[in-house]
Amino acid sequence: MRLNIYLKQTLFVLLFVFATFLLNAQKNFFTKVTPRGKYKLESNLKSFVIYKLDQVAMKQYLAKSPLEFSNNNNSKPVVIAVPLPDGTIETFQIFESPILSADLAKQFPDIKTYTGKSKKNGTTIRISFTANGFDALITGAGKDAVYFQKASSDGTDNSYISYLGSKVIKPAKPGTNSKCGTIGATKSAATDIAILDDVKGTFGIQNLTTTGTSLRSFKLAVSATAEYTNLKGAGNTTTAFNTIVAFVNRLVAVYRLELSVSFTLVSGTNLVFTTPGTPFTNNSSNALITQNQTTVDNIIGNANYDLAFVLGTSTPNSSSGGLAASSSVGVTGEKAQNATQVAVDNTFAPVFDDQTIAHEVGHQFSMSHSFNSSIPVCTTREPGTSVEVGSGTTIMSYGYTCSDNSGNDDYENTYLPFLNFHAVSYSQAVTFIATIPTVYTSTTSNNTPPVISSITADKIIPISTPFALTGTATDANASDVLTYSWEGTNNGTTTPVPATFTNTTQPPFFRSYQPTNTAIRYYPRLSAILNGTNAARGDKLPSIGIATTHRFTVRDNATGVNTGTVTVTVDGNSGPFLETSNLAGNYASGTQQTITWSVNNTTAAPVSCANVSILFSTDGGQTFPFTIAASTPNDGSEFITLPSLTTTTNTARIKVQA
Repeated sequence: MRLNIYLKQTLFVLLFVFATFLLNAQKNFFTKVTPRGKYKLESNLKSFVIYKLDQVAMKQYLAKSPLEFSNNNNSKPVVIAVPLPDGTIETFQIFESPILSADLAKQFPDIKTYTGKSKKNGTTIRISFTANGFDALITGAGKDAVYFQKASSDGTDNSYISYLGSKVIKPAKPGTNSKCGTIGATKSAATDIAILDDVKGTFGIQNLTTTGTSLRSFKLAVSATAEYTNLKGAGNTTTAFNTIVAFVNRLVAVYRLELSVSFTLVSGTNLVFTTPGTPFTNNSSNALITQNQTTVDNIIGNANYDLAFVLGTSTPNSSSGGLAASSSVGVTGEKAQNATQVAVDNTFAPVFDDQTIAHEVGHQFSMSHSFNSSIPVCTTREPGTSVEVGSGTTIMSYGYTCSDNSGNDDYENTYLPFLNFHAVSYSQAVTFIATIPTVYTSTTSNNTPPVISSITADKIIPISTPFALTGTATDANASDVLTYSWEGTNNGTTTPVPATFTNTTQPPFFRSYQPTNTAIRYYPRLSAILNGTNAARGDKLPSIGIATTHRFTVRDNATGVNTGTVTVTVDGNSGPFLETSNLAGNYASGTQQTITWSVNNTTAAPVSCANVSILFSTDGGQTFPFTIAASTPNDGSEFITLPSLTTTTNTARIKVQA
């Protein structure tokens, strides 16, 4: 049979590869309604869905939920159906998961918080019910965060807006309040693929840092300025406190999954104030952190809390910002030094506030800034942890804020709230928590963290050459859904904009992406390799000799995290490895063709690649099921026979790989 194979040619660079639910078991309390443009939040979202919620029925049903971590083996979670912004429905097994102290629970018996796990995709939902209504966040498992927010800021109806965090439009200008500070020491065109792999080197370090066997709970106190009380509670302390409960419940969602850390609220309306200027100077971070320390110590008592923060409001037309004392959890005289100002514009979605408070609390857990931007609006870069290109994407980065008249160090126009810590931030927090074992209360999580079973060996590669890292992991808990991330850990330099994205001689070289269910990462992203550019914003291939380090993080999305590390050394005297064939065109199955590539000293030490294999893809380079040559000398040329196919393909690609 004579079949055509189409190969399109673009400039080619060497790629290095290293070795529905049950309907009768759930309850659905949501009814979709047509958007009417009546809610302010709609103007700040690219897409969303509005639902009416039967709050009374849902509260009654959730009241049947068993208590999380109870010893009653007969207790079974209730199951609810939750509609997502894309129109699909996800089911969650729900447990009651209190975040109020015992005394507060007696004072506010109607406040309930819950946690739920999706059996389908591993995401977690955190739900709070207060007199203000329903509030929920779905996160984890490498998925975009899903928010459920009361549509009407005055709470006049039971309509809720459901939206993805990635669909939020960022503020027109971050404003001065978007800055954060710390005090104290920071303890399609077809492209053939040539691939070269060095088999030498020792394996990377596996199972470096692990968390998740126990849940560490910290006593948290939260204060509110009069301005915050007026913004979120119309001057009513109970209403403002209910907003704080929902706020903290969403914070718990992030910290449980990322650090196996939870928070118990030990303050109520006694720290929610209504008189401006007493005791807080709103919108002054430097004043607020000192005032909050004094206020919380006097009202709550030093021995009765582990950390605290105060919520104020920002200036108009500005998003959230804050200031916090580094490594201050459990430290007398410092543990309440965290001030966060939230946006005063009600059209701002809570993703900005959530990201900010998670960031500021991160400082209290010894995590420092992870971004490398140095443009004027982003002056709080920390050299020792400047591991993210530009403004960064993780919690301890500066997200969408690093752009001004001097340049733009951001990634996308929409805010992408990756509710994950960078691997370096994670290590900082884990190291710090280990130094304060008497501060928190531990509860057995009934979870076994994932185990990294293999990881890419340390490698030596040529300059300006794409590569890939991979690993594998297992988990003793069959229901856990593992997600993976590879992140660069080289500190950066203060190169001016736009060099932070284009200077291939200065680290950091690689951005952080949201965790995925695939344990392989291509550098740069695979789409950039396949389109022949080998360039993606935030990913740049080193053009100098340098040792790059990479952290492999495995999350089980149920409190468990494990990490490993790999070193990829770039040899400055070899490469790049370039494909030089011109095979774009129409070819028949079984015909013979010549492919060529530039060796560029890759056969010599230390790269020492003597032989390569040649593979063939019919799906545009996603997989390579056909082996054309199992092993042939790395001499820059090979006479090959195209495989015999049963169907025609116009997305054929060839890969040369050691």
